[in-house]
Amino acid sequence: MTKNAPYHFSEEARRAYERLLLPIGIYQFVDNKVVTLLVSDGLCTLQGMSREALVNGFNNDMFAHVHPDDAERLAKLGLRYATQEGPYDIVYRTKLYGKDEYRYVHAVSKFHGMEDGSRIAITEYTDITASQETRQLLKEEFNTPVTQFLDESIGPMVIVTRDDHRILYYNKAMTLLLKPAVTYDSGLTFDAFFYGQDTPAIDGLFDEVDAGLRTIVEPVTKRKLDVNVLSCRWEETTAYAVFFYEYVEQEENQEARLRHARSMFNNQMYSGSFNGLEYYQKGYRGMWLWNLSKDKLLSQSGHTELLAGVNGNHHFDVLFNKTMEFLDPKSCSEPLESVTRKALIRRFKEGTVPKSVDFTLRTPHGQVQIHGDVVMMESPVDGCVYLKLMEENVTESMEMNDVIQMMVNQQYDFVAYMDVLADHIRLIDSKTENALQKDLSVSLKTYGQTLAQRIGISIQEPNDLIQALQEACGENDHGVLSYERADGRVKTVVIRRLNEEQTQFFIGCADVTALLKKEKEKEHELEKAKKQAEDADRRKDEFLAKMSHELRTPTGAILALSGFGMDDTLDPTLNQYFSKIHGSGEYMLSMINDMLDMAKLENGTITLQSDVMNAGDLCGRISGMVMPRAFEKNQSFTEEHSYPNSLYMVMDARRIQQVLINLLNNAIKYTPEGGHITWKSDLVTKEDGSQVFVHQIIDDGVGMSESFQDRMFEPYAQEHNSESANEMGTGLGLSIVKKVLEYMHGTIAVQSTLGKGTQFTVTIPYVPAKEAQIENYQQTNRPISLKNFDFHGKRVLICEDNYLNQQIEQKILENAGMNVTVADNGKIGVAQVKEHSFDLVIMDIRMPVMDGFETTREIRKFNTAVPILALSANAYKEDMQKSLDAGMQGHLVKPINTMELFTKIAELL
Repeated sequence: MTKNAPYHFSEEARRAYERLLLPIGIYQFVDNKVVTLLVSDGLCTLQGMSREALVNGFNNDMFAHVHPDDAERLAKLGLRYATQEGPYDIVYRTKLYGKDEYRYVHAVSKFHGMEDGSRIAITEYTDITASQETRQLLKEEFNTPVTQFLDESIGPMVIVTRDDHRILYYNKAMTLLLKPAVTYDSGLTFDAFFYGQDTPAIDGLFDEVDAGLRTIVEPVTKRKLDVNVLSCRWEETTAYAVFFYEYVEQEENQEARLRHARSMFNNQMYSGSFNGLEYYQKGYRGMWLWNLSKDKLLSQSGHTELLAGVNGNHHFDVLFNKTMEFLDPKSCSEPLESVTRKALIRRFKEGTVPKSVDFTLRTPHGQVQIHGDVVMMESPVDGCVYLKLMEENVTESMEMNDVIQMMVNQQYDFVAYMDVLADHIRLIDSKTENALQKDLSVSLKTYGQTLAQRIGISIQEPNDLIQALQEACGENDHGVLSYERADGRVKTVVIRRLNEEQTQFFIGCADVTALLKKEKEKEHELEKAKKQAEDADRRKDEFLAKMSHELRTPTGAILALSGFGMDDTLDPTLNQYFSKIHGSGEYMLSMINDMLDMAKLENGTITLQSDVMNAGDLCGRISGMVMPRAFEKNQSFTEEHSYPNSLYMVMDARRIQQVLINLLNNAIKYTPEGGHITWKSDLVTKEDGSQVFVHQIIDDGVGMSESFQDRMFEPYAQEHNSESANEMGTGLGLSIVKKVLEYMHGTIAVQSTLGKGTQFTVTIPYVPAKEAQIENYQQTNRPISLKNFDFHGKRVLICEDNYLNQQIEQKILENAGMNVTVADNGKIGVAQVKEHSFDLVIMDIRMPVMDGFETTREIRKFNTAVPILALSANAYKEDMQKSLDAGMQGHLVKPINTMELFTKIAELL
């Protein structure tokens, strides 16, 4: 838009612009010529010229310093911008700082409407040849913003949100007119900021919007003020711009009243935010400006395609009909027949013009949703009706709102955002049937009681709600509350604190009744499955216990009888037969023990003992057990122990022995005759000061493939190749070793190559024994042999139903000088103890007529002195405990270990 005379800045505004370090120039298109109104100090510095020279140079030949290749493009863009109002965003080359070299400049311009109707363009220049740091500093200064000076030049102004009147912006002139009641404005409403809690605010200030100039009474000073409240958008927020003027009586000064009216009209109709994008582009903001009375398009932005489609015919109804080709009729918030030119003029005079419109366009660029703010005013100069439509592409925000609403519908009854300082609650309600209440903006003071009830909190005043939310969050940024309503519905409330001052909160309320029901059903199913698993484990334990008993009994007989045969026969051939039978029996027993140990490890029923052991004794005992097997295969067996034999430690000696014997036996088993086996051990101090025993068992045997090493510790895993095909085993040994070490907080590592051998490295935590423990160990672990035991004349009763076991036990005990009596079942045993005096009773557990537990309890009713020792194939810990609970003094496991049996008998006698 052009005018016949340049706009004149007030001296205050001119000084403010000219002192800016930001490179800007302000221009106006007057009589088809660009006039330079002023330039800033920053632009003078950028060009290297004085203000006077720079202004004269721009007015006389604006393109004198522009590169010839860019001048024509710059001139065409400037002319289109001046006549069509945008956009103006260009990079071109120019000479700077009086040098001959060209540098790149980025120029961006925006129009602003002034109080007399003039349209001025403020253009920002950035030397983009400069460093990134310089460009960022200039950008930050430009964002501090230039509009502040414009606002100060047009008098007191404040911008507030439409829904709850929270302050978004105010200028200095506004603080001079109405002195703020507080020193901060963040999140405060207009009333709270300017009038505080106790002072009445301006009555009815926002009752009439876009209705023109009206008079109000300022409650503090009682002076009259003229005020104009206009709909607008502030960045992404729908808002009201409120302009204040000194009141002038109409009859006293018609000219001043007309000036106010013209100022208000120009501020309203010739102001707007548009960014040079097309209507279908993300982030588009644009406007239409019409003189409807004269059917004249005064300004537009963002509809290049639409204007091209009407071939210069810019009449309102022509453009409206062209828009109809893309419009989704169902999406328009107003009846189509009510938005023609004549209908709009009629509605303006009737006072029924909508404040906003929403519609959807189906275009070649996809579906586009537009929100428009409508302003219609009558010119105070000629009485023409003007229409301004401020548009915004809200496709993305509408899609996001749909997504948010869908998420709320699926997950929450409602969500709420609460700002305590602003006295504001925004609530999105998924359960209400009232469309107007699905997205509410309400006051904390008025809605706080209702919100508290909806999240299960009882309060007396809003501050109680705030305190309850703060307590729910505690020291964290979030908290959860749950409550059950009278109808049985269960609600869970998620609370998140959004700032350190604890004045902003997010609240989400969800109905978890169905979820809890499912959880209870799931818990029931899990409990049922747990019971089934426990029953299965119990049956498995019963099976293993029975299998252990049934297998150990004949295995014990095989070992005992083959041992007797080797002791009694002088025939070498028979002795060899008995020896092989004995070896096979030991192998059977080892398999039984492996399966039982594996079951205990899987069930978690294994317990570790805290034994005191001498390191030398332990290694000597292990070596004595495995070395004969190595010698049988003509293998060299080397030991390299680096710690002293006098070293004592606290450990589970049996389990460590089990681990090392298993690995050493494997080395012997899978190393061919004539091979080499080395056992190294050392006490190592780690970086953290703790100590561990490190055992290395190295062989040059068949080795293991890489694929087998990946699963070697799985139960029943065995390598199948030509090298190991002849070796038997359960495949449980390494799995047991691994699990036992895990219980002991130890580790195992392996290095192996197929056909070349294997090295196992075991680490076991070292716990040193105390001096008293060492003394006790030395006293109770003196070397003994069977010759040390002499039980001559001692009377012993054996309660055993198995004839073969009777024979074996009787022979072992009679060889030690005992007088033995045998009872075939528990009932006979009870009668024998009643009739005769015995020094010891050896009790089997599983017997007909009366088992060992019941037999012991019956004996204890009349005899509490005689020692009773369980000798049973039942090897579980709970079986041993049952024996003690029944009144026995010990529990040994079959097959019989003669040394272990004699040691226990000596202890009891």
